[in-house]
Amino acid sequence: MKTRFLIVGLAALCLNTSPAMANLFSFTYGSLQTWYSTGTNTFTADVLDGVSPGSVTRIAGVPSTASFDTIWDAGANHFGLSMLISNVGVGGMTADGSGLFTLRDVDNDTITGNLIGQWHLQGSTLRFNGDLSNVAYTPDTLGETLFNGDYGTSASMVFGSAPSPWAGPIVELAADGVRFDKSWGDSDGGVLGGGVTATIEAVPVPADLEAVHAPVPAALLLGLLGLGAAGLKLRRYA
Repeated sequence: MKTRFLIVGLAALCLNTSPAMANLFSFTYGSLQTWYSTGTNTFTADVLDGVSPGSVTRIAGVPSTASFDTIWDAGANHFGLSMLISNVGVGGMTADGSGLFTLRDVDNDTITGNLIGQWHLQGSTLRFNGDLSNVAYTPDTLGETLFNGDYGTSASMVFGSAPSPWAGPIVELAADGVRFDKSWGDSDGGVLGGGVTATIEAVPVPADLEAVHAPVPAALLLGLLGLGAAGLKLRRYA
């Protein structure tokens, strides 16, 4: 009887897999302007009016997107990022970075968070690989639940049993044609190029969000059960 329980338990163990991370929403902003100061070791990036498009897209549940055209309101600051640069490598081709970012919609609602990671020069482009944490949506008006874009577009920031703060990886953050061995950008504007893309996640996956499970290969499961059954038969007739 104990052996039978062992076989059943083994099957349950094989079928019970840990859920993957649940993607909640993503954001992307292109054609950023960037600055770097060797005096303060600070890297900053923001959008440029009339040039930088952007979007915030809800992934969980019913997808929706808040889109931002390249025609921005002057001084609206729809995206901003600042990080402290440290451990700069030879020639300014590598560095560590940590800081804060802010997304702002047309109604002045914000999405904010921390970021940390490493910079590496690939070709002529500095690329940042890192993670986000303490990501949160803060409405400007109590009860607001949407991150609103241009032309009536919006993305809901309510995710059931997955309240903020959230986390996630930075898929891409890039600055073109620069290195950390000298300052770039000035009061008239930063160096244009590169962009940022990130995905925000909830871990562990709440029950009311769709979870992706890694299936156990059928051959492996049948093989394990077959070995268990064979052992039971040998024990019975021994």
